[in-house]
Amino acid sequence: MADIPWTEAQAQSLRDLMSQKAVGEPALAHLSALSVDQVKALLVSSEHGLPRHFYSHDIMVHAGRRVLQRLQALPDAQASRTSATT
Repeated sequence: MADIPWTEAQAQSLRDLMSQKAVGEPALAHLSALSVDQVKALLVSSEHGLPRHFYSHDIMVHAGRRVLQRLQALPDAQASRTSATT
């Protein structure tokens, strides 16, 4: 595979989903079997260099896509609070 960077748009999507689902960095790391440092690396673009917490851009992009899929499958924070009070 070619070294495709993790883009700013992907990082922004991850930040938006984390906010929407009310998931913090430690919880996301646990959910995704990543370190907190790896999650932090996914919150920024790798277009200007590879973060030291991944062996390659390909691994970072693959991990990022997997994290996005897991977050998308979670219920929204507002929906969770509403169902918990009913």
